[in-house]
Amino acid sequence: LDLDTNGKLVWCDAHTGKFYTLPGSGKFHWSFGAFEAALFLSGAEGEPMPQAWQPVRTEVLTGEWTLRKITEHVIGENRLEVHACRESAIPAEQGDWRKYLGNDFSGEAEYTLVFDRKDPADAPAKLDLGKVGYACTVELNSVLLGRKYFGPYIFDTANAIKPGRNILKV
Repeated sequence: LDLDTNGKLVWCDAHTGKFYTLPGSGKFHWSFGAFEAALFLSGAEGEPMPQAWQPVRTEVLTGEWTLRKITEHVIGENRLEVHACRESAIPAEQGDWRKYLGNDFSGEAEYTLVFDRKDPADAPAKLDLGKVGYACTVELNSVLLGRKYFGPYIFDTANAIKPGRNILKV
């Protein structure tokens, strides 16, 4: 983006309502995901950009993902019914769950990944889910990292990640 501005430029984080000062002038790189928008203000003051937006070492989590239905929405005689599901998790790839749960599935499902981390507990780590099919709730080792209804789907793992075995649920 190249925005004509005479003063500092800030980005408003719609998740938190905080303002963050962008480095440099009004020319910068910004990536938009599907259905994403961003608000930039000229001449305002803000905090330094959050760590989630700073360049970091990346690591792809490896292991076998599983998927299970949690609830299923079913059209009843007079209303929409929500049924709890007690099915076992199945091996699944990340992404569109329709090939596993069917094109007409409506409800909540949970992806789970058990992975090992070799870094020390104090090594910073962010979880970037990339593209999410609209909304997610994320837990790591039974600690709620957050819920998001639009991107970026980046979560701070500092209070939950540990060396050794970790369990991620999305």
